[in-house]
Amino acid sequence: MSKKITTKKVTSRRATKAPAKTVRGTAQELWMASLGAVSLARKQGTSVVENLVSEAKGLQDRAQQLANNASGDVRKQIDEVVARVKTLANNNVSYVEERVGTGVARLLDRMGVPSKEDIVELSKRVAELSRQVKALQNGRKSTLLGQAKAA
Repeated sequence: MSKKITTKKVTSRRATKAPAKTVRGTAQELWMASLGAVSLARKQGTSVVENLVSEAKGLQDRAQQLANNASGDVRKQIDEVVARVKTLANNNVSYVEERVGTGVARLLDRMGVPSKEDIVELSKRVAELSRQVKALQNGRKSTLLGQAKAA
């Protein structure tokens, strides 16, 4: 029996020594892998950051270009709408001016106020009458002078 017990104890001592070596080896491998990762991170860290910065700049440029294109398209659409609205407004103003002008002219005509055309016509008639009066006055002076010379 004693052989069996000693065999078991030997086996269990070997089993505990083997996992300790395995754990120590694994821990050492992990430590080395960590150091390697830190070293790589230091070496490649600046290039990774530079790549990220350049990608961000490119993305910003593309976003700015898209925004400018979109704002240009929106401006064109707004300009077109504004032009249409201006045209409609001008047409409406012209229509309203014409309607109001016609209504005021009718009202003034009913009240007996002469129109612009009536005033122009009367001005021409007054000018013609003024010429005739001057002609008559010149004719009278000449007849008065002729009578005074004869007397």
